[in-house]
Amino acid sequence: MLKELFAALIGSRLETSPRADSSPIVDLPPNPVLAPGVLCQGRVSYVGPNWAKIAVMGTEAFVSASEISNRKIESASDVLSTGQDVELVILTPSERKPGQWNGSLAAVTEVRKREQLAQLTSGQRLKGVVDTLKPRGVTIRAGELEFYVPIAEMAWNPVEYPADVVSIGQVVDFEVLRLTIPEWQGKWRQEKSGATASIRSCLPRPTPKYVPMAFSALPFTIKARARRSAILDAVLMHVLAEIAAGNSSDDISIRTRLPAPVLASVLNQLEEVGMLSEGRLTSLSRSIIEADDLAREINEANYGGRYAATAEPGSRLSARSGIPVNPPFPQELSIPEYPANWPRPAFNPRADSEFLGRNGEEIPDEIIGFFLDAERRSVLAKHLSDRRLQIMIAKDGVHQPVCTYVTDHWLFAALWSAFDAVGTNRPYRPERGYERASTLLLVKCAAFDRADRLPQSVYLEPYTKTLWVERGEGTLRPRQLKENAFPPTPVLGQAGLTLESGAVATRLEPEVWCSFHFRSTN
Repeated sequence: MLKELFAALIGSRLETSPRADSSPIVDLPPNPVLAPGVLCQGRVSYVGPNWAKIAVMGTEAFVSASEISNRKIESASDVLSTGQDVELVILTPSERKPGQWNGSLAAVTEVRKREQLAQLTSGQRLKGVVDTLKPRGVTIRAGELEFYVPIAEMAWNPVEYPADVVSIGQVVDFEVLRLTIPEWQGKWRQEKSGATASIRSCLPRPTPKYVPMAFSALPFTIKARARRSAILDAVLMHVLAEIAAGNSSDDISIRTRLPAPVLASVLNQLEEVGMLSEGRLTSLSRSIIEADDLAREINEANYGGRYAATAEPGSRLSARSGIPVNPPFPQELSIPEYPANWPRPAFNPRADSEFLGRNGEEIPDEIIGFFLDAERRSVLAKHLSDRRLQIMIAKDGVHQPVCTYVTDHWLFAALWSAFDAVGTNRPYRPERGYERASTLLLVKCAAFDRADRLPQSVYLEPYTKTLWVERGEGTLRPRQLKENAFPPTPVLGQAGLTLESGAVATRLEPEVWCSFHFRSTN
């Protein structure tokens, strides 16, 4: 009787919700196998001052006060009540009570977030709302997920303040860049999941503009040589050529002035080395003759031009006259003259050496295509592959300045890799990995306020007329040039030029030309 009364009393307590904000008691869905990081359903079996017990799958999980909520609470009973159904995350096995677990209610949001992030992929485009503005970026909320957009990914042009581009509550399109879902650890707060996104990836990319630029171009000529056995001297090759022309032995003897016995000996030699078969040319001899004819044609034509190894690909080759060959820029752009009192244009000795060291199939297609028509290129390709012909690049004089056009993005990619742009209209910053210039000439300028010289130098890029300061002054070691003729420096106006130090320059004075070398993107 007492047992039934006690059971009824306990049952009535369970049926009565002890807290207005507690969840109703329902039949719970099946739980997965318990393991660290698993999200499961449980029921509060005990609430202490600073901890609680959750009944789950025939065992119990201990939940400390710090794992009950992500906000500070005075007592566990402020959040939980006995009999309340909850979701919890299994953290680690209990060391004090084998068979039981340590759990967390606070980690449920993190696990749910990981589940949603796992359904996304890098490159996926979504729509969200700007949630917060931070000093170096913004957060966007899309559903229950939060994405961080670094300031560099907010627009194609440099952004100084996030509020200049977006506002809180603004709906924006964005692209998922990176998803961070670390392996689950008991100390989950130390390795939270997250997502980085880009707004600019969903915006139209700025169109590159062509700007004139000069380079030091290396004059070169193309040399060719047919590869053949040392036995095939000039006399034997001449006789083969006569046979290929359809001349008889008597005609060959007369044309070459070789006595008949000597010619007979030559013909026997050609038979022995496989050049003739029963007095007729073999496929081997025909191939050698064809390669020899092509080599002679190339050498007599004296093919050559100028090659600017440091120019943008597509703008490197020019004719001997300095006119660019098959340029990528519009034909209506006129090629300017390079100022004679400026220093020698950009060049790279190592790149020049690599160019001269190319031969055979290593020679750029743009060079072969410039000199030979499609039929000759086909013949050349065949002999290069079977090694019948050797083609080389040879130096043909000293460097000459060549003016061409390059894209400003190619220039800016190099400059942004080591400098920061200054001024109100800072140029577009290409994304990491964009192909960039390897060598540039800049004018180092002294910056002055109204009277005094400022400690920071400013560099002028003469072709785009943009201004730059070193990122970490002293880290670059440019080569200073002797010429003292400079392009005009920009007028800074009444507002002046605000430098990164906060100082405002009111005028610039050119000091020296500097040659900078930039690391490649590879």
